[in-house]
Amino acid sequence: MNRMATTSRSQPGSRRSRRRVSSASSALPSLADSLSLYLMTWSTCAPLSKVEVAKIDSSLFAMQFMLVARAHGYDTNPMAGFEVDQVANAFDLDEERYAPVMMISIGNAKADGYESVRLSSDKITFWR
Repeated sequence: MNRMATTSRSQPGSRRSRRRVSSASSALPSLADSLSLYLMTWSTCAPLSKVEVAKIDSSLFAMQFMLVARAHGYDTNPMAGFEVDQVANAFDLDEERYAPVMMISIGNAKADGYESVRLSSDKITFWR
């Protein structure tokens, strides 16, 4: 559905002119429609898919958290490879609702970290 909006604007050297403009936003779904569709889609997702999405979202949050901590002068260290069930039990987390993704230590380092070796980007990326 393409609605037309009538606008009026002043033109230099003329009285008021009226013109019709197409409302580009009317072709897009409303915010309520988009959220409704998202919630319907989310509610029908398999539990495993929800956990995978949560891992991605929480990892992005963790990245931003570490950048903010660094901007405030703190050091951070993300850690994976821990016993997820033991962490959930230690913090009394509902395993049906929460899935630990990583642990992050934060504070002031006692000593400088050591240099690590990384492959250069031209060795691990390619363009087609």
